[in-house]
Amino acid sequence: MTGDVGNKRGNMKRKLIPILCIIGMMATAAHAQTAQAPPKSPPPPGLAGFGQPPAPPTPEALRLAKQIADYATAQCGRKDAAAAPECRIKALWAATQCPDKVTETPADAKTASAHCPATEQGFEYEVSSIKPHKDDGQNFSFVGSTADGYRATNVTMQNTVLNAFSTGLQIQITGGPGWMNDLRFDLEAKFVPEVGDALKKLSREDRGFVQRHMMQQLLKERMNFAAHVDTKEVPAYDLVVGKNGAKLKAADPDSKDNGSMSIRPDQGKTVLTAKGMQIANLARNLSGPAGRPVFDKTGLTGIYDVTLEYVREQNLSAGVPVDGAAGTGTTLPTDPGGPTVMAALEDQLGLKLVPSRGPMQVVVIERMEKPDAN
Repeated sequence: MTGDVGNKRGNMKRKLIPILCIIGMMATAAHAQTAQAPPKSPPPPGLAGFGQPPAPPTPEALRLAKQIADYATAQCGRKDAAAAPECRIKALWAATQCPDKVTETPADAKTASAHCPATEQGFEYEVSSIKPHKDDGQNFSFVGSTADGYRATNVTMQNTVLNAFSTGLQIQITGGPGWMNDLRFDLEAKFVPEVGDALKKLSREDRGFVQRHMMQQLLKERMNFAAHVDTKEVPAYDLVVGKNGAKLKAADPDSKDNGSMSIRPDQGKTVLTAKGMQIANLARNLSGPAGRPVFDKTGLTGIYDVTLEYVREQNLSAGVPVDGAAGTGTTLPTDPGGPTVMAALEDQLGLKLVPSRGPMQVVVIERMEKPDAN
């Protein structure tokens, strides 16, 4: 990354670039872009959060994660991380640095701050790189956590903002410059080993919260980014199991490809292919073609290998393209000449979309500058 790397300690946060979330998270992700061909080589395995699902934690790890969470809650006074994000970030970091001093009793944890003092290091990326994406003919996109940070290839900055704020709710982005959904970039951010070790000690919820915070901070530092978040209730769909049962293939839990996903056009159809996917992630990725937010109500908790082929169609009732629910997309044919996403879900996966209402997170961008690659 010669010429693109900024050293946070040595250069006092020079602008270079970047959840969330997630937020897995998480957002999440959350989170694949349109691809026209498979990648030349598989993407790197991810850490918990934006990348592949984590391995099931041991009872000891679950106990420690709860103790760390209780300590942070005792220090900051609220379980809702959004109520005091800066306080919780510092408390979580302190607790991961001295886990032997963290007690199981929140009341006792309130007095433990002297044993877990804040250190100069914290949950942050140390170096980052951003480059305009060079078209190599593959047009494949990857977004996810890596063992030592975060990597995104051939993505828009709108997608990066989605990852930075993805908490599991559907997201709509408003405001922001026009180029954020037109220009594509390759992005990489890395943290020091101590940060990676600390992330592994957190609960899944706190880990997603921290990763989103790190990405939001990176957006602020590299792009002078500012935004606020609102929530509104909107028409939605619930994803449920069809009357004849689910037709899903359980994934190999040890596969290195778990957490990977591509969405690509193929002879007039859209093909979604995923390895080791959680159904909650599938629901989020159906929001575009469905024309409204989709919430997982299947009750399925495993991970699955999924292939879904469908033809996008125009949302005539709303008078806007299907992708318009997320603020992006182009007008599509009204005669799809193939299965709609609803028909494909029921026929190919045994799942069904049922009309409902649900919350949508609205990220209102107030300020955002084009990333500086120097």
